[in-house]
Amino acid sequence: LSASRVPAAPAGSTYQVWVLWSGDPVSAGRIIPDADGTALLVADAPALTSPFLGVVVTEEPDGGSAKPTGRLVLARYPTQPE
Repeated sequence: LSASRVPAAPAGSTYQVWVLWSGDPVSAGRIIPDADGTALLVADAPALTSPFLGVVVTEEPDGGSAKPTGRLVLARYPTQPE
């Protein structure tokens, strides 16, 4: 995941990346934007038993969460063929 113009997370929180599929969202890790607002996360793809549906980033408490609970910050869903 790469993103630009991402503001710093509010004090006491972090940005957490989630892989979406037909089951519960899977955490791919956390991102911390640099001073220019650039954020990059390189992670191994989780083993999923059904197709990948998208990726979202949420604002979570420091240390992250076991499931998405915070404000949605970014979302990316693959384009569906027509």
